[in-house]
Amino acid sequence: MDTSKLCFGCFGEHDGVGPCPHCGFDISKVRHPFVALPIGTILNGRYLTGRVLGVGGFGVTYLAFDMTLEICVAVKEYLPSGIALRDSDHYTMTVTAPEEQPKFDNGASKFLEEARLLAKLRDVPNIVTVHDYFRENSTAYFVMEYIEGVDLMKYTNQKGGKLSYDEAVRILLPIIESLAHVHRHNLLHRDISPDNIIVMNNGQTRLLDFGAARLAIDSDKSKSIILKHGFAPEEQYRKHGNQGPWSDEYALAATMYLIITGVMPPDALERVHEDTLVPPVQLGVNMPLYANNALMKALSVSASGRFPDMNSFAAALSGKQADPDDQMVGGKTVMIDQETSEVKPAPVSTDNLSTPAVAAPVTTGTTVSTPSTPKKSIWKRPLTYIIAGIVALAGIGTAAGIYISKNYEWGDPTTQTSTRRPKKTTTEPTETQAPTIPDPKTREDGDNIVYTDSVRNYSVTANKDFAFENRNGLYVFEKADRSLMVTTDAICGFGDIRIDSLTDFIAQCDDLTIQYLQDGLGLSNVELAPDYFFVHSFNNSTVIELSGVAYNAGQRLDVTILAYERKEDKGIFMSCGFMPCDEYGMYSSDDLEAISSILLSVTEDSSSTSDYEFFDVEDRPCVLYRKSDASNITDIQINNVTGICIDLQNVSDPDSRIYVLSLGDQGSITAACTSTEQALGAQFKFGGYESVTPTINSNLEMRIRNYTLAMIDNNDKQLECSSCVVNIEGSYYAVIAMCAEESDREMVALNYSMTIRSLIRNK
Repeated sequence: MDTSKLCFGCFGEHDGVGPCPHCGFDISKVRHPFVALPIGTILNGRYLTGRVLGVGGFGVTYLAFDMTLEICVAVKEYLPSGIALRDSDHYTMTVTAPEEQPKFDNGASKFLEEARLLAKLRDVPNIVTVHDYFRENSTAYFVMEYIEGVDLMKYTNQKGGKLSYDEAVRILLPIIESLAHVHRHNLLHRDISPDNIIVMNNGQTRLLDFGAARLAIDSDKSKSIILKHGFAPEEQYRKHGNQGPWSDEYALAATMYLIITGVMPPDALERVHEDTLVPPVQLGVNMPLYANNALMKALSVSASGRFPDMNSFAAALSGKQADPDDQMVGGKTVMIDQETSEVKPAPVSTDNLSTPAVAAPVTTGTTVSTPSTPKKSIWKRPLTYIIAGIVALAGIGTAAGIYISKNYEWGDPTTQTSTRRPKKTTTEPTETQAPTIPDPKTREDGDNIVYTDSVRNYSVTANKDFAFENRNGLYVFEKADRSLMVTTDAICGFGDIRIDSLTDFIAQCDDLTIQYLQDGLGLSNVELAPDYFFVHSFNNSTVIELSGVAYNAGQRLDVTILAYERKEDKGIFMSCGFMPCDEYGMYSSDDLEAISSILLSVTEDSSSTSDYEFFDVEDRPCVLYRKSDASNITDIQINNVTGICIDLQNVSDPDSRIYVLSLGDQGSITAACTSTEQALGAQFKFGGYESVTPTINSNLEMRIRNYTLAMIDNNDKQLECSSCVVNIEGSYYAVIAMCAEESDREMVALNYSMTIRSLIRNK
């Protein structure tokens, strides 16, 4: 066969002139991803690569032609974003820094392990078949059958956004039965979602992407945490979570729930706090009651409430087996471990609690009772606690605050290491380290006492049930029975992290909060909730709320953190509340009420209004900005793409600014990235680049790329650019940071981080 007369879009016969008559692919107009191999590359002496089928955080998948068997195949290439790049020859893989080599090698080995796993499963129906795997170009590849079809989510959308129960069962039951075979090999998939299930043109289905699969019997090692929010069960959020066939069962059930109801199941961690999952029959789905009950059982938050294996789930779903343990109350399965018997909470001892300047352990507490109320934001409460303008944000890692990459060599891909944004550091002692804060002035207000700090100009109010102690400026409020505790402080940093403003805290909140709680307050195993980040407007101040868990010598505590804007001085006001909780994060509503009343009472003695505000204009991206940083916000339109431009004050070059583009429905994040680059290309020429893997705990699809740009009308002027493209409910947005001078780097990076956080808010 003459391969020179093949279309690289479908490998049908084509002379290469104009669009392919079979698939419409036109090589003269296609925009090939930067990271991909050149079209027409021959791998392992037999696989001719064509168009890119997909680009992910760990690799690129190509349509290819097996020149030996003369069939189309899919070739998957290992290319982990952030730690590897294509060399200047456009073929060889190279790491971004020497210290990344071990990580890359380990990942390549696991990549080939995925191929071996799939090879072992070649006799299992409905599982993608692997034909070959090999190493080349200093990386790894494997070759799979090419499946013509669409993923289950696209298939469902083509059918109007929902499928009938009968059609969903027809599609998914073969997958369930195939997973039962997989589990008998002591393997788990651990990443099931509609994106990984393909509905072929002939109506059959295939389960893809076993990159997350691991041996289920590997009990000596902590299973890595692999999450796809809405589909991952709660045990996958925990490093030592009890994962098994029931974990894949939950993800498969969540997939079925989505395609028959059109509603994304709530995140498993959110359901631990408050289970809002509505049974399908209550959403109008026409399905047998036994099937509704089976699906709800498979979606039990606790693993102990689910079916023990896929065969049992399949039998119950098809009505062949009734589960005698099902107890339906209000349409939901009641699990054995959801008892609500009340026991007095264990004390939270603070005998050795130190100021954040000196780390000291908290003394031992006793067993925690089973609390009874799921956690909400403490602001989402009746009457006075309902605050106007509350905006919930998805949790986002520090990577959003990356300093824009530097040291590009013009015209070539950069080899700069992708790292988290460097911490703002200081050699000066922080305010909390000075043991000179006198006791506050006090006055009674009914059942409360108001404590006024005349040095740091703020006050806090606590019920008389709470004892007060001033520990070198760290105010500690402890309930008389020692079951609850709240701390407040004014800080301008901790350890080597400097916090000049609330903007600094937003960009570094994960690192600062964990370090503050562990090294400052002596707690252990601090974990911040991944999707719990709120911005509030209250008493002319802007407040950030986080939540998490920590341990006090084995006792599990729920932690609420409020970071208050400080208007009259540098830094922030930090307020933390601690109460006992069980392993599922449940606690007493009375405890929450008690600590919330103190946490919400922090008030700065200032007549100034908040320095933070939301830009909220119809048909434009709504983002948070700092008025003292932003000089102007204007509407823009580039290549029919609308958005806003945030001009920054106190920068050396006015071209150091932030853009937010509304890209609309692009179909895929790769297409959205291409549209972003086309918009940039209207004003700039491209130089070096790198792709960065976002370390963001969110169910949003996101891609970060860094570029070096030159102005079309001024080649001598180069700018560093970082673009974060995100999919929010099917609409794509791009946040773009431009840095024209080294001295502007910090200002741009901080505002870039804050803009991303506010854009991806939950609505």
